[in-house]
Amino acid sequence: MAARKGKRGPAGAGERVARLMVMIPWLLERGEAEIAQVAKEFKISEKQVIADLELASVCGAPPFTAYELIDVYVDEDNVMAYAGMPTVIHRPLKLNSAELFALMAMGAAAMALPGADKHGPLNRALAKLRPLMPSDAPTIVVELPKERFVEEIREAAIVGERLSIEYFTPASGSRTNRTITPRNIFQRGGHWYVSADDDRSGERREFRLDRIESLNPTGTFDPRDVEPREGSEWFESTGRSVKVRVAQRSRFLVESYPYLERKEQRDGSLVVKLGVSSDHWLGRLLVRGGADIEILEDDASKVLRASTARQILDRYSR
Repeated sequence: MAARKGKRGPAGAGERVARLMVMIPWLLERGEAEIAQVAKEFKISEKQVIADLELASVCGAPPFTAYELIDVYVDEDNVMAYAGMPTVIHRPLKLNSAELFALMAMGAAAMALPGADKHGPLNRALAKLRPLMPSDAPTIVVELPKERFVEEIREAAIVGERLSIEYFTPASGSRTNRTITPRNIFQRGGHWYVSADDDRSGERREFRLDRIESLNPTGTFDPRDVEPREGSEWFESTGRSVKVRVAQRSRFLVESYPYLERKEQRDGSLVVKLGVSSDHWLGRLLVRGGADIEILEDDASKVLRASTARQILDRYSR
């Protein structure tokens, strides 16, 4: 599962919550686990594991104070994860029939996901809840839609395997042969997608699995070369800097980056001087910020915003 780019992104909240219903009990039972171990167990990337745990850290029970949230700790140095539950979640629950049915259905869906422990705590909890269901309640049967190539692509993303695919594009009615390096596989809007490095365009792209007409493995890649095409473009050393004014509502766009100078303004905006790692990085930042990022110095960067926007639009014609 991949991070969101514009309207693109990973699986929806429903699938992520269902996965957390399996992952959190799994972590609680073990106390701690390596991120790589969690990723392998649930067949997702390490980046997605951390994203899911970050989501869990803001989940809990009213009034959602620090004592009522799920306690998640990720030590990046040791690559370890720990999860603890707030006391309120251990209190006895009183559910009506509709809530019990919804809980059983959600649990059954979670058990059908990859990585679910068929003999784990969630399965045992469902077994305890099942006798409480009304005698006239319908039987809950969860059948997740099976999509061709899901397992093959998920395995390729885990072991680092490049795949040769024939892909159909409905907009143009054309078929193209591509070599992709899968990064994440996820479901969105009722369809399965793979986020992958695409050799044809040189970009990270999303491909709908039901439009992949053939698939063949071509071998593994070096995991140290995670971004073979974009890496040099994003992180080349330029020795440049740019000073910008960022509107208050868009400050989050720059606050995660190291800065050379920083000054708060009375209107809540921020004047910050950033080191420029590459034109590619700066151009994307300026396009994301739009009118909320004003360039105060460096006339070349003003031109860069427009040229990057044109490149993004041109990408969709490939």
